[in-house]
Amino acid sequence: SFEAVVSTQSTGDCSAYSWYVYGRFDSCGEGSACLAALTVFKYDVVGGVRQSTAMYEIKRGFAINMNGNMVGVPEGTSADIQGTTVSFDGILMRADLGGAVVEWDGLGFARIKVSVGAR
Repeated sequence: SFEAVVSTQSTGDCSAYSWYVYGRFDSCGEGSACLAALTVFKYDVVGGVRQSTAMYEIKRGFAINMNGNMVGVPEGTSADIQGTTVSFDGILMRADLGGAVVEWDGLGFARIKVSVGAR
């Protein structure tokens, strides 16, 4: 039998609250959980009001889910995905959120790079 477990882990900008990334984990064997997708949220402040400018999910296998529409970024290219730059070098997909860069290997490894001193 296969028991599905869904849980999330999040990280984000704790100063300007301009981005958040949620990791979704699924059961991938008895007692094991694997990273299945990353959900990216990016916000801009316009006139003192925080407005959502991007929300999409990067799924296993490098598919990008934007409001139910699946898109991809071909190897060696980059694309503007809702105001964020998403690139794919054949190994890692990268999403540049302006204050952070999310790297995802499409299988189970993700890293979020921020500048020194970021909170």
